[in-house]
Amino acid sequence: MNEKVTRLNSFPPLGYEHSAYRIETNRSIIWIDCPSLFDSTMKSTDLIMFTHNHFLGASNLYQEFLSAQVWIHKLDSSHSICRGFTFNNMFEEDFAEGDVEAFHIDGHTPGFTFYMFQDIVFVCDYVFLREGTMRFNPFGPARETTEGAYKIREIIEARELSKVCGHNYVADYSEWKDKPMFFGSRYAAGKGGRMGHATGLPKINETGHLGGQSNMHARFYAKRSLLKSVDSLVKHKYGGQVSRAWCILTIS
Repeated sequence: MNEKVTRLNSFPPLGYEHSAYRIETNRSIIWIDCPSLFDSTMKSTDLIMFTHNHFLGASNLYQEFLSAQVWIHKLDSSHSICRGFTFNNMFEEDFAEGDVEAFHIDGHTPGFTFYMFQDIVFVCDYVFLREGTMRFNPFGPARETTEGAYKIREIIEARELSKVCGHNYVADYSEWKDKPMFFGSRYAAGKGGRMGHATGLPKINETGHLGGQSNMHARFYAKRSLLKSVDSLVKHKYGGQVSRAWCILTIS
């Protein structure tokens, strides 16, 4: 992306793939979120900071292999999806680590945190880019997700920004901020349905969630992250000579 920020993606893509980002500050190397695939040739990092608990990836392996610190908001660390992962810092307040700023906004997950580094903002999957519009992630409480978006806008409005980094896209900030914002998706309002425009609050369904499926979403990513990490371990540590089941039983 530039001389200090690099986008990290598994190749070939492993299913519903996400991007992580490597930042070279004057003090340290920081990753925002973590790749799904473990790669022993990856350049070292000092710190992995998570936006939330859905994209833990192979962080447990990188933590050990690279002696990296792993940070996540305390509210996200207690979810069952985090079993098997170790965190060195479970922060509770906004903070700055060198030139990287962290802002807790709640919403998509209780501990969701977005980051800024110089003129780049990192929002992971808080909003999706689809068909020329932005849409909130439907997996999470609607009211808190909406309020979190207002917090993002309030924080970034006065900044001179150039890029926005999402879970599967990098966009020019000037174009990103002007896209129409819609709430919900087919999960919330039926196929092709829209729950409302950004000028009003979305309706909340009986579960209190836009999609009512946040736990299913979390379990899906927990299983996916675990299996990808195990497959990487089988390949790189054991040379493909053991089964996935054997490896899980051994490390349990």
